[in-house]
Formats: sequence, C-alpha cells, structure tokens
Amino acid sequence: MSKFLSNSPENWDRFKDPMVDDLFEKQKVESDEQKRAELVKEMQKRIIEKTWELVGLWWTRIAARSAKIHNDDPHPSHWLNRRLEDVWLSEKK
Repeated sequence: MSKFLSNSPENWDRFKDPMVDDLFEKQKVESDEQKRAELVKEMQKRIIEKTWELVGLWWTRIAARSAKIHNDDPHPSHWLNRRLEDVWLSEKK
C-alpha cells in the first residue's frame, strides 16, 4: 500500500490523499488485529475510489545465473540489489 502514500518514493503516479496517508499511519500502530484489518480495508476502498490507475498485473521473476557468479542474491523485485559492486566472477564453481 506504500505505493499510494503521498511521500513514498514508490508513488510513481503521484497519488495524494491525506485520508489515505492518515489511515496508513493509524493501521501501522494499531495493535488490535481486527481493528487494523478494518483500517486497511477502509484505506483500500478509498484508494479504489480515488486513484486513476490500479496495477492488475504482477509477474514472477526468474533469473538464471552461472555458478561462477558469486554474491548475487536473488530478490523478489527487479528494483532491488541492482548495484553490483559486491558481485564477482570466478573460474571455478
């Protein structure tokens, strides 16, 4: 849900709604699981009513790599760990 927060770096659509921001902050600190679920549902409803784009497609990331590549840990996102300064190659597996 962070993609819909006004100050989130993942908010590429620049969606802004103070009510969504407030609901997100409230659910973060709510200790009662049922109350938290209700806050999240309310936030989702508000987003669906107000946003102009909802992503409906998610893909599976498949990355094939040689055993000669070291220190390149797979991540669930294409956007993470793409700085390769710690990745190295060797002749042996």
